[in-house]
Amino acid sequence: MWLPGSSYMQRLLQKTLIILLPLLIAVGCGWRFRGQMGDNQVVIKDLLITASPATENLKKDIAAMLIGSGGSVASDRGNASLILSLQSLSQNKIKLTEDASGNAKMYQLKMEIEFVIATVQQKPEEQAVQMVSRSVNLQYDPDNILGKAEEEKRLWQNLRNEIAILILQRVNAVANSGKKPDAD
Repeated sequence: MWLPGSSYMQRLLQKTLIILLPLLIAVGCGWRFRGQMGDNQVVIKDLLITASPATENLKKDIAAMLIGSGGSVASDRGNASLILSLQSLSQNKIKLTEDASGNAKMYQLKMEIEFVIATVQQKPEEQAVQMVSRSVNLQYDPDNILGKAEEEKRLWQNLRNEIAILILQRVNAVANSGKKPDAD
């Protein structure tokens, strides 16, 4: 593909275009990185996030994603534009299949969160509770116990990240709508 007699800068430009061309085509077709929130993304300023002890890690993930997208987290109700109250989180590991000797071959990892989105004028305890649930299957290999423990840990983190993205998308929908969070 290199043209005879081409200079170093021309070859560098050709290489750069060859590398960037597939990415530009993909973006032009609507492809997005996983977790990217979309064109209707509104940067939420001053979101107050309250959490129960069980949801503290999820609160940190949501705050980091919000700050990373240009938003901000409010320190108290007086500075907040919306309130996100993370109420309960459940993580379940369910055995789906087993071998002839009764040992598990496949598990389902399931994470559910209940939360409330409210405006500053509303009380979160008076709003409708919303729920987000995500699950993934984990194939168990008795010959690779250490590898599966790390994989399971990574899968739980991925589920938590997916849930954080879904919650932020719902908060964005409320911020975009200008309506009360419980009104459809």
